[in-house]
Amino acid sequence: MKVILAEKRGFCYGVKKAVKRAEEAPQKYPLPICTFGPLIHNTYQIRRLKEAGISAISSPGAATGGTVIIRTHGISDGIRNQLKKQNVRVLDATCPFVKKIQHKVRTLSGKGYDLVIVGEKDHPEVKALVSYAQGPIRVVNSVREAAAIPAGWMVAVVSQSTQAREDFVKITELIG
Repeated sequence: MKVILAEKRGFCYGVKKAVKRAEEAPQKYPLPICTFGPLIHNTYQIRRLKEAGISAISSPGAATGGTVIIRTHGISDGIRNQLKKQNVRVLDATCPFVKKIQHKVRTLSGKGYDLVIVGEKDHPEVKALVSYAQGPIRVVNSVREAAAIPAGWMVAVVSQSTQAREDFVKITELIG
């Protein structure tokens, strides 16, 4: 059998950075260390971090001191604010590309645009992105869903960072 390796493989920049921060956290920050949601979508790495004493929590109330690392897909504005009010250190490992999208959602919606996010509505990144909007927002993941966008919207479109380019192009061609 011949094995051919893809030219681009392995973790992206944001995931590499997040994993490194999590690995270094026990030496730098107050214990216990946990992540808000799984740090990344990789069960092997999540298991490895858990074996190193870094577990995942799913609600701000589960943080009982120590340090909470924000997952690469980010968290909602509301959860971030709840964590800041607690007696925990918050270490933000949100992917820089996701942070850029969060900023765009906040800025564009603040300028009066009706936001469309191309992505999976139940994905943690998209759920967080929705929380940064200050006005009408719709999440679409197909041409059919995009066709249902209300007439008269002044639309700005952003994408989940892991969305397939081809799907994004098809949807934006329909909207635009």
